[in-house]
Amino acid sequence: MGAPLTSLALLVALPGCAQGHVATLTPHGVLSLDTLELDLGAAALATRAEADLGLRNTGDVSLSISLVLADPDGPFSVSQDTLSLAAGASVDVRIWFEPLQDRALQAGELRVNPDDGALSRVTLTGTAQPDGDGDGHDHPALGGDDCDDTRADVAPSAAEVWYDGVDQDCDGGSDHDADLDGWDQEPVGQDCDDADPAIRPDATEVWYDDVDQDCDGGSDHDADRDGEDATPTGQDCDDSDALVQPGAEEIWYDGVDQDCDGASDLDADQDGEDAEGWGGADCDDGDPDVWPDAPEADDLQDDDCDGLVDEDFLGAGDLVLSELLVDPAATYDHYGQFVELTNVSAREVALTGWTLSSDAGDLALDTDAVVASGSAVVLCIDADAVLNGGLSCDGTWGPQVLDSPDGLTLSAGGLTVDGVAWTPLWPQVEGASMSLEPGSMDASSNDDRTAWCSATSPMGSGDLGTPGSANDACL
Repeated sequence: MGAPLTSLALLVALPGCAQGHVATLTPHGVLSLDTLELDLGAAALATRAEADLGLRNTGDVSLSISLVLADPDGPFSVSQDTLSLAAGASVDVRIWFEPLQDRALQAGELRVNPDDGALSRVTLTGTAQPDGDGDGHDHPALGGDDCDDTRADVAPSAAEVWYDGVDQDCDGGSDHDADLDGWDQEPVGQDCDDADPAIRPDATEVWYDDVDQDCDGGSDHDADRDGEDATPTGQDCDDSDALVQPGAEEIWYDGVDQDCDGASDLDADQDGEDAEGWGGADCDDGDPDVWPDAPEADDLQDDDCDGLVDEDFLGAGDLVLSELLVDPAATYDHYGQFVELTNVSAREVALTGWTLSSDAGDLALDTDAVVASGSAVVLCIDADAVLNGGLSCDGTWGPQVLDSPDGLTLSAGGLTVDGVAWTPLWPQVEGASMSLEPGSMDASSNDDRTAWCSATSPMGSGDLGTPGSANDACL
């Protein structure tokens, strides 16, 4: 008789284990499997099918079992890789099939190994379904064009539903660009009208049509983007120039109405009269109180632009002719001639626009001198100190020269302020001025030749006279 059986491992068919049911003998029991060939059917890519593999321990001791896939990176996976099965117990192990993207029919092997027992090899098979969601479009990995083969509502033939985050028609475009202009709708993007491909941030703005083509959010009536709408919607009188708008600083005399007030650009003081030199008659366009026909004020300026200053406040005799040098000796010819005027009024008097006339005609007085009360001014035939003997002149006349006999009339507009006429019988001495007696300094006394005498004070040139200073007393 042989030795007793201590270890035996056999793969045998047991009664009732038809169609691949097998039993594995161990020293203390038997492990039975439902099948050695498990077909998990069809599954779409990115989905998985599953099936159970039944294991039963028909022995009298517990079994430790390992389950190992021959290719752990293949399309199959198992719910557990080790388990313990008590005597007489059974268990279902879940097997999953998730197709790979390289072929339709796919296979694998699961190795079931009980401790101290025989290894069983279970062949696993599955089929990749090209059109997993049944929408008529295959998975792209299997030659199709379905961008999501798990959803029947996503396919190239599907209608796009905008703004839901799903690319229903599989065109790969943005789900927030319904007008297909390349710009997403707000707030995801910057397209302010996703129903019109002509409206987008890079479009050319068409002004004044009430459509914001470039989606900048600005007014469609502000082409120069200065913040002011063009007329008539707004008050911008030139919507092509950002420097022209209501409230802008006006630049006068440039022909542009920068502040859009509609007023003349030649009337800086806005007194209603354009400036001289620009076709108007306003002699001081910086003072709104100065304009033609303005009321004259006693303010040492020409308020009414008539060329005279404070003429309404002048009186005859306010200035008197007080000294005359008709026949200079120390200068060449007539260049040393001068006329002195003394202000005997209580006001300052401006000589702007005044006329000094001789018997030969107007002497074209050229001075804007202001004569203080009690002061004198000197008018010369020539202001060149080299030629006139060193005279300091407040104004000039010309071109007529003084003669003897002769006469002078001082006028301001239509007012004769003073006049003197002299003859050879007057105190005329070559090289000396005729000087009015200081005590006779008025427009009546200076008509009397006896109120005049020859000056005795020397001037720098060598002639005698006191131009601009107190006259010599007549002895």
